[in-house]
Amino acid sequence: MDYEKMNFNSVMITGGAGFIGSNLVEYLINTAERIIIVDNLSTGRLENIKELIQNDHVQFEAIDITNYEKLKNLFKEFSLQFIFHQAALPSVQRSFQNPIATNKANIEGTMNIFELSHKYNVEKVVYASSSSVYGDTEVLPKTESMKPNPLSPYAVSKIATEYYGKVFNNNEMVRTTGLRYFNIFGPNQNPDSQYSAVIPIFTKAALNNEPLVINGDGEQTRDFTYIENACNANILSAVSKKSDGYVLNVGCGQRITINHLAEKIIEITNSKSEIQHIEPRIGDVRHSLADIDLCQKLIGYSPSVSLEEGLENTINYYIKINE
Repeated sequence: MDYEKMNFNSVMITGGAGFIGSNLVEYLINTAERIIIVDNLSTGRLENIKELIQNDHVQFEAIDITNYEKLKNLFKEFSLQFIFHQAALPSVQRSFQNPIATNKANIEGTMNIFELSHKYNVEKVVYASSSSVYGDTEVLPKTESMKPNPLSPYAVSKIATEYYGKVFNNNEMVRTTGLRYFNIFGPNQNPDSQYSAVIPIFTKAALNNEPLVINGDGEQTRDFTYIENACNANILSAVSKKSDGYVLNVGCGQRITINHLAEKIIEITNSKSEIQHIEPRIGDVRHSLADIDLCQKLIGYSPSVSLEEGLENTINYYIKINE
């Protein structure tokens, strides 16, 4: 996508020091006149944005989105055109360990964003949801018309934000579009947290010739989506009026077993690692695959980077930062 042909005024990216948010900053840096990064650094990392915030038109604010008054001051100070709301407490596993924190960050924090966007006349909010809202359904691919079946506090928090997003949009308070991410991966994803996603964990292990540990039998499937595809979906949603009030799947429309994924990463890295299996994790779904027809129809989305190319890019990134 040619971002430079777009002309955004002032945008806010919540969770902008996190994995998806920091990539969005990078993709928008030559498109937006001003970028406000909001992140409390609970899961985001300053190293993800340290070079980006050297730009005069990029501003970082270490604010928690659950702090309504501090957020309000930002909305009052800047005339915001678009908000890309990526801030959340991610991880199914974490949400079982601390459901109250998950609820506060993901629901209360998102409500603050919607309410202040309405109050200060933001043009549109594009917000992050998750494929976890579908739960463990036998029907594949997963379409937006399917009844949600959340299996974790995290998934419940995401479906709640979707309902709020639709209410704010349908009552003409602020235009919204939600994006149900399917296993996004790529540069800036932290491999060192106990809640880290599988691709950075596998990549780090493979580069160190350590075992790749799989929860369960490894025959569970996922639709892994490279970060560039997710950023494209965010930006296309912001400029689209057709997508107002909708929640859209953001995936590649292809799936792979975790066993096969591990084998691919071992092959690409030329690793001596072996694959080990341990007990399944609570709340994990068995199979996941996105139907991306609606996303293609409403915003012109098409995944531009395949799983294979994305893995190559991601592995090269981790090799580079560890040199």
